[in-house]
Amino acid sequence: MLNDTVECPYCGHENDMSEGTVDLPNDNKFDHECENCEREFEVEV
Repeated sequence: MLNDTVECPYCGHENDMSEGTVDLPNDNKFDHECENCEREFEVEV
């Protein structure tokens, strides 16, 4: 189950993930762009 928020490792911003619009790949990792600093980071669920 995906958490509602994920913290950006660069700026610490809590990104809202509650929309759940991501189709998870087989390894359960995907790239997400921070809403605050706009840097991409990998999210693992």
